[in-house]
Amino acid sequence: MRGKAVLWILVGMLAAVVASPVSVFAAACATNPTDLVTFLGGPGGVPAPCSFSVGSLTFTGADTLAVSGSGQFTPANAAGASALSVQGGVFSGLPGLHITGPMIVGPAPNSSLDISFAYTVISSGTPIHDVHLFFNGAGGSTAVTETVRDFTGGVVGAVLANAFVSNPPPNFTSDLVLTHDTSAIIVFKDIVLANGSQGGLATISIIDQLITVPEPATLLLLGSGLIGMALGQRRFRRK
Repeated sequence: MRGKAVLWILVGMLAAVVASPVSVFAAACATNPTDLVTFLGGPGGVPAPCSFSVGSLTFTGADTLAVSGSGQFTPANAAGASALSVQGGVFSGLPGLHITGPMIVGPAPNSSLDISFAYTVISSGTPIHDVHLFFNGAGGSTAVTETVRDFTGGVVGAVLANAFVSNPPPNFTSDLVLTHDTSAIIVFKDIVLANGSQGGLATISIIDQLITVPEPATLLLLGSGLIGMALGQRRFRRK
């Protein structure tokens, strides 16, 4: 009886892997890469944000861009963030976003810059398992903080992970497993640069966001093996 119950559980798991949730996506970005302002869209959704589809994942901007600072800093405001580029694709073997462009403070002392925005990631295949954050901050004090929350049904839900990279200390990557797998997340990202009383330049030119989604073929292979074990257990008991 126990072997039969395990068999039905595993069959259900395999069916869930094959199923795909129905989602409504923003229009695809006209170019890849595009600028950050176009990707995120405007206040109140005018203009509308756009999206990148990479495999089973769709990355869509949210109109939450905010830029502030003091002293000397680039970009000078939210409109100036159009100098930042967003590219969707596969990087280091994983689907994700590659954000590049000049984020600079200084050389005047006590200069600072804070950039924040958000975007959603929807999987039409297997659920999202973990997130990876990378940046190349240099000089002064640089950091990227992000909060990943559940976005099932288009509703902002529980926190699934908090990622943080900074220099100093030289912590350039953060790899986090979500508290539970989900087919939809929203990422709130905050970028901070400061050069302190010593002045000089603090810079960031690359921020990567990579997503791990277990391959359906891998899960099917694993599930098939477990089903075989369950069937073998049943035959053994009959003998």
